[in-house]
Amino acid sequence: MSLHGALLIAAAAAAGQGLLFSRFNLRRLTYERRWSTRTCYPGEEIELVESIENRKALPVPWLRLESLLHGSLQFRRQFNLQVSGGEHYQNHRSFFSLMPFTRIIRRHKVVPLKRGCYRLSSASLTAGDVLGLLHTTRQLELDGELLVYPEPLPAGALDRPGQHFQGDLTVRRWMIDDPFLTAGTREYQAGDPLRRVNWMASARTGSLQVHRHEYTAERRLMVYLNVEDHEGMWDQVNRPQLIEWGISAAAELFRQAAEAGMEAGFGSNAGSVDSPKTPTRTGLQGGGGQHEALLDTLARLVLELSIPFDAFLEEEADRLQDGPRLDILLITAFVSAKMAGPLDRLRSQGHTVDLLTIPSEEDVSL
Repeated sequence: MSLHGALLIAAAAAAGQGLLFSRFNLRRLTYERRWSTRTCYPGEEIELVESIENRKALPVPWLRLESLLHGSLQFRRQFNLQVSGGEHYQNHRSFFSLMPFTRIIRRHKVVPLKRGCYRLSSASLTAGDVLGLLHTTRQLELDGELLVYPEPLPAGALDRPGQHFQGDLTVRRWMIDDPFLTAGTREYQAGDPLRRVNWMASARTGSLQVHRHEYTAERRLMVYLNVEDHEGMWDQVNRPQLIEWGISAAAELFRQAAEAGMEAGFGSNAGSVDSPKTPTRTGLQGGGGQHEALLDTLARLVLELSIPFDAFLEEEADRLQDGPRLDILLITAFVSAKMAGPLDRLRSQGHTVDLLTIPSEEDVSL
């Protein structure tokens, strides 16, 4: 056989295998990607699990999967994995080679660095022939979500009322008198209602006595977070570390409320990943899933202003006018004159309103 004939046969074989693989590589090929857990905290190591399966008799010589992931997801170094990108997003590449009727599962070690909602939405799957002459690409729609909860505040961070709380500490007086649980009598004190007077005990002791009640956790806590880090802020938060402190403070308050068996709710003039231009609100929640549901809400918050906080408070005063009386705690870096009106309205409706001031940047960084 002449050299030209051999070259012609080789070229035909190369073209044939290229056409064969380009036509069948992505057929009967399935790919799945998921997180090893639904929730975690910053700094915890989790896994991104990839599963790819070739369900046909033809091998797949090489396959590359590419996707864009958030820059706050730190991947451990691993063979057949390339991660490159900037501060906000990174390009994730995985490489595979599959024999017929083969399934490969890979587990990538990942450490989320920040609170947030991280989704696996789409990926690009590219497969080629043995010689790399031809390749085919398919876009994949993925469905996976990781919620990274707010990092817990250091122990005792909310136990410094002289620095952060103003007014009465609602979070320290959740327990209130229950008129249906009596525990003896005590002497009358100025301000006690006459309906509490125990006339028989008063006659017996010769001094005015009133019923002494036990305490019950009937209070309902509503936490409002202001994401404006200064008065006159536009859409974007300029000092995100301050607002993240406020989010972590809300998480700690919800933990305490859950331990006390107290219903709790949340509202903010920040939006969520699904509705960034709409204020965030939850109803009052109690029971076993209360804490987790509120942490889910905090994880999905985006640090972007939807409406000014005074307008948010006005809407809350309208919404709560005919509802149950609440212990309202505002987490904010400042209080403006515009907030005074809606705060007075909330108090006039019977709600208690207290303030948790977000500390300065120096204190937050400690």
